[in-house]
Amino acid sequence: MKTRMNIINHGTKWKNGKIGEFEESNLELKWIELTLTEGIYAYRYPLAESYHKAPIVAKGFIVYLLKAIEANPNIKSAVLYDTYYKFRFKQFQVTEECKPDAFSRDLASEFHNKHIEEEQKHAAYSKRLFDYLKEDDQTFIREYSENYFAYIKRYGVNTQEVPQCLQTEEAKKILLEAVKNGLILLSNNQYRWNYNKYKGQLLAYFCEKSSFYLGLSKKVDKEGKQTVSWKPFETLFNTKNIKSYKNDHLKDKCVFRPKDYEQVDKLFNNKHNTKD
Repeated sequence: MKTRMNIINHGTKWKNGKIGEFEESNLELKWIELTLTEGIYAYRYPLAESYHKAPIVAKGFIVYLLKAIEANPNIKSAVLYDTYYKFRFKQFQVTEECKPDAFSRDLASEFHNKHIEEEQKHAAYSKRLFDYLKEDDQTFIREYSENYFAYIKRYGVNTQEVPQCLQTEEAKKILLEAVKNGLILLSNNQYRWNYNKYKGQLLAYFCEKSSFYLGLSKKVDKEGKQTVSWKPFETLFNTKNIKSYKNDHLKDKCVFRPKDYEQVDKLFNNKHNTKD
């Protein structure tokens, strides 16, 4: 069926009896009316007027689908879905990353929700195209459109594992305070360290302070000191070897106090976080 999806720039008589062709521009599909005289297609109106009068009959993913299938009838559906989603996300990033508050926002989550809403509107709008197409081609497009929405759910799924020791009330308070103070970004119940604003050394400092405060540092090293429990935080932030940030800092310093350490200290100095 894919090889029969020659729709764009293909002049013919369509299911509804109209004669014309579809032309794509910026992921919008326009209907250009033609005449057929003695086997020759021609614009019904002068060229400039034809484009001015041309209605838009489809938008968004469906237009991208038609272009992709015509270029490669054997394209894998996952490749098609991924490519379109990432293309749209890149467009979003280019615009939003220039804004003053971009560093503190979870652009991936913002885009995911916005994209689904926009594409649902585009899918509804694009039903105008179906008036021109045969039933099997309509079904073909609908199936791809429906499965696109099913596929991109994975971009918004919360796959983060929160260790049990960080699900206590005290741990939740610390994490929430860190979010309020911009150290951590929280979106769809996922915690991410705000690397755009604070370096990894401060992440290590936060983890160390939290480990001691929450009583996670149980083991004792050779010098009789408690050791930091890094593993729960590496799991939480999906970051390996957080301790290396501390070691890098201590190469030049005697005391582990990275830049902006006061931002972490105040999380534990707040009265509502102080243990009795």
